[in-house]
Amino acid sequence: MRGLAENIDEVVDRIADVFNVEGRDGGLRPILKIRGKTLYGFEVCDGYFHDLAPAPHDRRILCVDASIKKIFDLSSLQIVCIKVAWGLWCGRSKVKLSSRRFFSIVDGKVEALSLLRSVEAETILLNSSLLGDGDICILDRPLMAIPTFKRSSLDVLASLENKLSSMGIILVGLCKSTQLRLENGESIIGYLMFRRRGKPWFYYPLFEDTYPWILGRIAIACFDDVDYAFRVDVSPRISSIQDIGRILSYIAYLQDPAYPGYPYPLLHVHNEAKIANSEIEALRERIIELLEERMILKRFLGSVRAGEFREDVLWGNR
Repeated sequence: MRGLAENIDEVVDRIADVFNVEGRDGGLRPILKIRGKTLYGFEVCDGYFHDLAPAPHDRRILCVDASIKKIFDLSSLQIVCIKVAWGLWCGRSKVKLSSRRFFSIVDGKVEALSLLRSVEAETILLNSSLLGDGDICILDRPLMAIPTFKRSSLDVLASLENKLSSMGIILVGLCKSTQLRLENGESIIGYLMFRRRGKPWFYYPLFEDTYPWILGRIAIACFDDVDYAFRVDVSPRISSIQDIGRILSYIAYLQDPAYPGYPYPLLHVHNEAKIANSEIEALRERIIELLEERMILKRFLGSVRAGEFREDVLWGNR
């Protein structure tokens, strides 16, 4: 069958083909696939690598992250818990850290992710008064909203960026993982790490800044002498390579010695936003208790069992 092999050696041969390709007409190009459309970036070039050094500062940094977990799967609907965390730092000094939980009923993944984006945006706006001109707001996700999300997701993100920009605040999206790759299928980050080893660096530009679903300017940054790098989307109002490098140098300064290569404030809010299994169990018990009081528990559990069969048996979680 197409795409399948009975011998692992054949798979190794295909991998070798991927990593031996250097581009059809010169250098390899980064690509981004969105709903069947392929966006091609600029050919990878050593001239797009730039040195990066941490720049000490006392700018205020607002970091926001949110997570979502299902409480109950009703097959056609899901009851979810969203936990959003935010923290304010002044340089490397933590000023404040807080988190809140929200609950909703959604009809699928797209609505859930759109809701997650909205909660993060609202949290930023509620706390934006803590920031001023030249301060930075960091999200734990890219500054883009692909068409599979609701149109409102892009509108929320664009509105957020416009409001922050009007206050002189710089919005940044830093991603722990990315789907960006080269046209031969290889990871763009892995390839750049292979070409540029040693001292910290950033790579820019990758793509033209004119795609409607991509809000930020995409760069790849390696913040320390480590074996990993990250996609970083910088506010579109930051236009020059020098200014992008300056913003990245401020972020590089936020590393903790125990976690080199990644800004500690973002890691801190990420951990704070995690939803423990014990929290979900407590919420389930509370929902069951309330539904029993209203005498609709038996009917509710029928929908739950339908969802659990699909998830546990058909999807292999049992």
